[in-house]
Amino acid sequence: MKIHNSPSTFNDYYNQIADSNLINDKNELTQAVLKHEHIYHIPEQWGSGVHRTHFLRNGFELSHSKMLFHEPVQITRKFGTPYLELALNIDYSAAWSVDDFRSEREHGGHVQLIYMNDVKIHAEMPASKAMNHMELRFNPFVHWFSPQA
Repeated sequence: MKIHNSPSTFNDYYNQIADSNLINDKNELTQAVLKHEHIYHIPEQWGSGVHRTHFLRNGFELSHSKMLFHEPVQITRKFGTPYLELALNIDYSAAWSVDDFRSEREHGGHVQLIYMNDVKIHAEMPASKAMNHMELRFNPFVHWFSPQA
């Protein structure tokens, strides 16, 4: 998917991607979900790599990021929709904070189970360190199966 505005920072770019993946408040499927997959190539000004989001069903997605940045980058985002995330840091170096609770710098080989609900995240990713990261995310309040009669 192509980002239409030319973002001035990587944070702006990241937030445009995140906004395009959202399901609206009425829990209807957006164009992003109907396409089943979004692929974003990191603009050369920040580095190289790709981020893919696969929409498996309403409220359930798998993301994979494989990136390398020229300069350190930061992202900040508020998450208002509750979700549960299983994150696998395959090859990764970053520092994270959730609502100002800061984690230690993470490296490859870690798995985390995280529940997000009305929180603000901040991440700092260094330059010249490979990032290979997967996330399996689901909204625990979305009904995936129809009730049987």
